[in-house]
Amino acid sequence: MGYVYKRLAAAGRFVALLIVISAFGAAIPVMGALKSGKTYVISPAGDKSKALFVMNSSMEDYAPVVLWTNTDVPAQQWRAEKNGDGTFSFKNIYTGKYLAYGDSLVQLAGNEKALRWKPEQEAGQENIYIMRLEGSGACLVGAEDNDDGAQPRILYDGEPAQWLLKETEAVESFDSRMRDEMTAAWLAHHLKERGENTMSFGDGGWWGDAEMLETMLDAYETTGNKEYLDVFTKVFNYFYENVGDDWLKLVYTDRYKWVGHDFNDDVMWMVIASARAYHLTGLDKYRRLAKKNFDAVYKRAYNRWGMLRWAMKSGHPNGTNSCIHGPAEVAACYIARSLDSGEEREKYFGIARDLYEKQRTYLFVESTGQVLDCFTWNDSTDKPEKYNRWVSTYNQGTMLGAAIMLYNRYGDEKYKRDAEKIVACTRRELCDENGIVKVCQTVNGDLCGFKGILMRYLRRYIVEMRHPELASWIGKNAFHAFNNRNSRGVTSSAWLTKSAEDWISPTEKDKDGNLKSFLNQPFGNSTAVSAAANSLLDTACIAKDAYSKTSAEHFDYLRGAYSGLDEDREAAVALCAGNGSYLGFANVDFGRLPAKTVRINVSGNGTGGAKIELRLDDCDGKLAGIIDVPAGDKLKTVKAKVSPITGTHRVYFVLRASEGFKGTVDLDWFAFTADK
Repeated sequence: MGYVYKRLAAAGRFVALLIVISAFGAAIPVMGALKSGKTYVISPAGDKSKALFVMNSSMEDYAPVVLWTNTDVPAQQWRAEKNGDGTFSFKNIYTGKYLAYGDSLVQLAGNEKALRWKPEQEAGQENIYIMRLEGSGACLVGAEDNDDGAQPRILYDGEPAQWLLKETEAVESFDSRMRDEMTAAWLAHHLKERGENTMSFGDGGWWGDAEMLETMLDAYETTGNKEYLDVFTKVFNYFYENVGDDWLKLVYTDRYKWVGHDFNDDVMWMVIASARAYHLTGLDKYRRLAKKNFDAVYKRAYNRWGMLRWAMKSGHPNGTNSCIHGPAEVAACYIARSLDSGEEREKYFGIARDLYEKQRTYLFVESTGQVLDCFTWNDSTDKPEKYNRWVSTYNQGTMLGAAIMLYNRYGDEKYKRDAEKIVACTRRELCDENGIVKVCQTVNGDLCGFKGILMRYLRRYIVEMRHPELASWIGKNAFHAFNNRNSRGVTSSAWLTKSAEDWISPTEKDKDGNLKSFLNQPFGNSTAVSAAANSLLDTACIAKDAYSKTSAEHFDYLRGAYSGLDEDREAAVALCAGNGSYLGFANVDFGRLPAKTVRINVSGNGTGGAKIELRLDDCDGKLAGIIDVPAGDKLKTVKAKVSPITGTHRVYFVLRASEGFKGTVDLDWFAFTADK
């Protein structure tokens, strides 16, 4: 008996699995059939719809390797590695661990632990093999059934099984194709036509609508794809059609359900979505609705202790929590930035600052970065009591967002320190050792939407606080969620585990003891899309050298601008919405040598004249220069003088078009120069 065979026969011992492929009849060794370094999907020859999969895309040693419906993900891809003795090992593309065996088929780190296989190709059958262990007659056979999750077995006697090894292109990191696939699949499954220019996510309603609308804004804000903004517009129209101007009311009909009469945080979430829509489109209706409803809920919720009441009918009347304060602070900052009057701006920034200070005093642990959930004010003592110290991705995310926005406004290092503490706590307490969020592992209910909130504000933190080293954190979560999608391309909010083909949670039960379904759960299923949309795919562009060319497609902020409108200009972004449309770029580093000129590759693809204002730190910030846009649809590099610029700034290119201008201004790249 060979050494490998002896090791395999010993219970509980794990050894490396190398595929031996032999003919169904007489085995004909074909060492050149498999190619070392190539990647394969391994499926039972009799059921090509299944493939070997690391269960739940787990990174753990000893994680089971099972048969699962092929969902075309890296956790179902295996790279063949040829060993010095002519055998092969197989390494999973996603986890980086090797196909191994003990009491069952598993993965393990290190090629020295991998089972070794000697390939024998089936005579006359392309890509068909028997997976036989080197040095023994043992071979890999399928499970007793091929249901998802069934484990293949090692067989010592009897008829060997045939396996299809289909070569594929390895996908080793999260990319734009995956991001777009995840978003498209979610929309295809959940988006419903509701009438002329109206749509809904599933049946629509509840606070989840606001969060899913924000996810569409995230997708537009990070890609410039107009289709996402169109979806936002139509779903918001459906909300407005059913709820109207006043969001502090109850709507409970067959068409729509909204509980703004009770939950102040629900209203604040729609305020944020509407205020963000103003910043991204410039349409005043969104600003008007956001401000009107913020003012109303702030007046209704403000209590004598200077904090906000969470709900008007639910919970204790003296109860307050982070669930209302974080969103209210973020909403106030967005509204402040939208206003033209400096006095009005400061009023709303002041509201955000004051609410933040109260939350920081009573619901934030400065030493740990924990954002606590809630407490109740005691009427007699005017002191807080009955604390719930639960820490959630929702509250960590919103207080992080508020800290970032207030730091940008006031420059107080306290906000920056708070943000750093919140991020560190979130990574330490709410994620596993690989950085994957481990909480809110649920497929429906309020908690299923929390992780999407966190992803949004992590992106802002990484970009605006210049932490490119953390960019992979969001990407890891998006990549894990992608690997755990089902064959429809949808991932539930419980993205630590594989999303089932029957849309049923394997473990989570409702109050009646029935396993929960995520078939009609657009809110929970949107969190993976939020992770995808907020992933930073090019970390080299987080910090930008002012004196090197920066492509327009690497924007960080935009209004009325769209990418991909012209297939011949893949990198160009079109400013389309007339006066005030802009592209903004964070972290443009000018150093200490003043920039004196800017070069910009641009075209005025329309009729009438247009200019571009160069502004610093905000779309209406300091005017640093004016660029004349050349007429015609051909991109031209033009040069313009700018007032001396040093240090690091956000740089905005703002369109100022003549009254008769029609068409687009296409921006391709820009770079500054300094007179030495």
